[in-house]
Amino acid sequence: ATAWRITSNTLLLNSIFIITGIVMSLGIALMLNEVRKAGLARFYQSAIFFPYFVSWVIVGMFSFAILNADNGMINSMLVKMGFEPVLFYSSPEYWPAILTIVHLWKSSGYWSIVYLAAIMGINTEYYEAAMIDGASRWQQITSITLPLLMPLIIINVLLSVGRIFY
Repeated sequence: ATAWRITSNTLLLNSIFIITGIVMSLGIALMLNEVRKAGLARFYQSAIFFPYFVSWVIVGMFSFAILNADNGMINSMLVKMGFEPVLFYSSPEYWPAILTIVHLWKSSGYWSIVYLAAIMGINTEYYEAAMIDGASRWQQITSITLPLLMPLIIINVLLSVGRIFY
């Protein structure tokens, strides 16, 4: 029974990580692609990529500082607003969301840079032809960018599935 629960939790959490990670990373990459000022784009890329280099130990300490029942940032704000503190560490129902948010914060920057590099590699003639045909920016994204990124997305999913039981 315990082995089944561990396996199902692993598969469920990793499925959530993979789906939300791809959606968030693609969204960030598409937004970064729209930044036209080179200096600002480099700053955003660096800021988004930084969490990838932070150790999981440091991430755990940040999480503890934010979620601690006694003097954590969230519980301090809840108490000031007149609510009872939430015991995040002893309540399992909060952990799928907490783990997903922390995983997104740490990994989305890396994958968004990978997707951004692929977007920059797309031939601009496709977009120019679409603009001449009257395509909106959203139509260009859904008809050109996303279909051309699909092989990279599939490879990312396959690599992520392969890492589930790593």
